[in-house]
Amino acid sequence: MIKFGFFVLSCLIVWIIYCAEQGTLPYVLYRVYKFPGGDKLGHFLAMGFIVLTLGINILGVLRKWRIFSVCLVAVITAIYATYAEFSQQYIFYRTFSYYDLVSGYLGIVFLGMIPSILVAQARYGNEWATVFYWLNLRVKLVFIKLEN
Repeated sequence: MIKFGFFVLSCLIVWIIYCAEQGTLPYVLYRVYKFPGGDKLGHFLAMGFIVLTLGINILGVLRKWRIFSVCLVAVITAIYATYAEFSQQYIFYRTFSYYDLVSGYLGIVFLGMIPSILVAQARYGNEWATVFYWLNLRVKLVFIKLEN
């Protein structure tokens, strides 16, 4: 049942992104978008919920490569967010903004942590181990990048 809810949420997000790209946002969403900082919030939530829903759904499918698959979903979503933002330079009713891009990246990072925390909870069974596991994983990734 939870996966079905995430599937419905994914479809809703894709529909909102499609409407925004076409310039046909519904009135309620348009009002939120025109609120000061509303477009930044929209980028944060849209990209974050894409990572969250795909990450949660992929956890149920892949058993062996869970952390790798969650990171892969985050990277693919970041590539899509970058492409979508840079492509707005060529659409006359859309505007390119680095702030929108950063908002999307922040959504990917913060909401993308939730599936990795769920993996750690399943592996270790308590909340503190979850937090330390997530921090340890991120620190290891930083050191691996620094070594290369």
